[in-house]
Amino acid sequence: DVAIYKFSTPQAVSEGQTRQIVVEVNNTRYPETVEVQLFKSTVNGWVWFGSLVQNVPVRPASRTTAFKFRYTFTSEDAALGTMNFRALAIIIDARDALPLNNEAISLPTKVFPKSK
Repeated sequence: DVAIYKFSTPQAVSEGQTRQIVVEVNNTRYPETVEVQLFKSTVNGWVWFGSLVQNVPVRPASRTTAFKFRYTFTSEDAALGTMNFRALAIIIDARDALPLNNEAISLPTKVFPKSK
């Protein structure tokens, strides 16, 4: 079983800024290869914008493996004003015992228009 343990996103950014988004995955049973897919909120729903695959070793409950994404905030994001991210952790070539803890939605990020 793998689980999304922590999801870190910026609280506020400006259009055009590139910031890090970190999804921390915990694994307490067997070493697994995990893909984390990242989506962003839009006016039309969730849109995929990236994924990372890496090995996630077995660790104590408080230790995690970090999946580090970089995202550049767009004018479309600024037009929304506030947006969220959604992360989905998928074990490659195995079944997850508790799939409900493999998805998380971030706290909102406020996106300001670029100053002129």
